[in-house]
Amino acid sequence: EAAQAVIDNAEATAEDKTAATATLSKSAILLNDIAVNPAQISDAGGWNGINAANYTGTINGNGYQISGLPTSLFDKTGASFRGLHIAVNYTQTTKVNAGTFANVIEGLNETPAFFEHCSASGTITISNNTTTTTAFADNCIGGFVGMASGVDFKNCVNNVDIVLDQISKAGQSSTMSMATGGFAGYTNVSETNHFVSFYNCTNNGDLICSDTTCKT
Repeated sequence: EAAQAVIDNAEATAEDKTAATATLSKSAILLNDIAVNPAQISDAGGWNGINAANYTGTINGNGYQISGLPTSLFDKTGASFRGLHIAVNYTQTTKVNAGTFANVIEGLNETPAFFEHCSASGTITISNNTTTTTAFADNCIGGFVGMASGVDFKNCVNNVDIVLDQISKAGQSSTMSMATGGFAGYTNVSETNHFVSFYNCTNNGDLICSDTTCKT
């Protein structure tokens, strides 16, 4: 088994964000809480989430929390998470899936990814800032992940509120759909073995529609 990478400060999170995923099965462990400073993110070239679709390692939060990220920790991944807590408060202004741990998580090789004893808290606001003629559509927004496939959730708590602030703008089509949910905005179970299961999990997050065009 590959040795664990150690993540113990915000610089490691911002500057070496692919180090733990360089080996596709390598795992990582946190040694303390990490509060990310926006200036560090900017100096490191920005943060769009770790894009590691084939990564299957485990991120062991060791009971600690990551806060201050301007979007989800991962973009797309097959990673698993244990004992990790993430706090967010960000506004998504582009047409993408959104979550706290990952925008998209998918278990690979018939082996499900998992969340164990994890929590997410804060607010994700969706505000359309595009200049195209199409409103936000077919986006998946969830407290933990935007889209989940082949994932087990065990003993987890979601405290993330999702705010739909502005979905369509003048001149844009307002006939659209957006998948939102407590833990996952959308669960894709159409493929063999790509099930999603929940055991002893609690959702406390709210869905808030402040856009007048929003209907639930």
